[in-house]
Amino acid sequence: MNNDTTLSDITLRHFLPEDQQQFVAMVDDPEIKNYYREFNDDYEVILSKFNGINTNVPAVQYWGIFDAGNELAGFITLKRNHSVFKTLQKLEQSATGDAGNDFTFETDEQIKKRERLEKLQSPYAVEIAIHPAHRERGFARLALTQVYEYAAKAGLKEIYFEVRQDNEKSRSFIESLRPVKVVTAEDHHGHDLYCLRVTIKPVPDAELLEQIKAEKDMAKQKLLVNWRYLVRDVPELTPHRELVMELFEAIALKGASIDFHKKHEGCSHSIVLDHHFVNISLSSRPDPTTLIWSIAHEYGHLLQEDAQGDEKSIYTYKRFLREQDAWLKAGA
Repeated sequence: MNNDTTLSDITLRHFLPEDQQQFVAMVDDPEIKNYYREFNDDYEVILSKFNGINTNVPAVQYWGIFDAGNELAGFITLKRNHSVFKTLQKLEQSATGDAGNDFTFETDEQIKKRERLEKLQSPYAVEIAIHPAHRERGFARLALTQVYEYAAKAGLKEIYFEVRQDNEKSRSFIESLRPVKVVTAEDHHGHDLYCLRVTIKPVPDAELLEQIKAEKDMAKQKLLVNWRYLVRDVPELTPHRELVMELFEAIALKGASIDFHKKHEGCSHSIVLDHHFVNISLSSRPDPTTLIWSIAHEYGHLLQEDAQGDEKSIYTYKRFLREQDAWLKAGA
């Protein structure tokens, strides 16, 4: 195997109309047709499916894997998987002794509605296809590295892999990632089901300190100090550095200071001796990435006039309107 392939040797991007013929030629390979039955069809149907790719990004995304010569080597997908949802649901019911809901008397419309909701809740699974001519070059691992980073930025906690029972090469590759085997093929439509936790590798504190020391601009240095305080406690925000730094800079441009605290839940905006503070809570959250929205909301308050009268009192209509206005201003 050639282990010299690096991320710079591949391009991972959503398919474009001009990729159509390369894609159709690739999925015409008998082995790919065998494992990816959605493309085991005639030419016109495959063309139609290609034209519909990436039209519903929240549910499914296809990226083409292109080599240095812009030749299509394969594709990788990230899609909500209803069958994984159903298997996990059965496992949970088995563990809790819950027999689940009785859907015996559902109407066709109720079935459709329930399945739509289930699909919206379904976890994401990854599928990778590499054309035989491009295998043993590390393309699958490199592509998965990029999709894994994308999943981390999107706030996903885990991704799943379904490996057909007879696909030993795929099994070996997936198991090299050290995922958790959820169920065997006997309990999941002939596919072993694996779960890979999506974790953020924090930047070493020493590296953050070096970045601060290397910055000569005092204003930018202060922003980096704030960033260091934040990601030491909330490393999940590491992939969102650019966005958070933009928020910090916008807050600084309004003449406000940033303060961090762990005692209180939720962020807030305060004024002390006519000086504005954005107080950022470092307390634990079910989804740490929502902290970005909270910071943005407090920035929205900086764009408002100071609160007056009932705007200062909680549970008043004027306070509600003020909070709503802060969201609108932050998103503008």
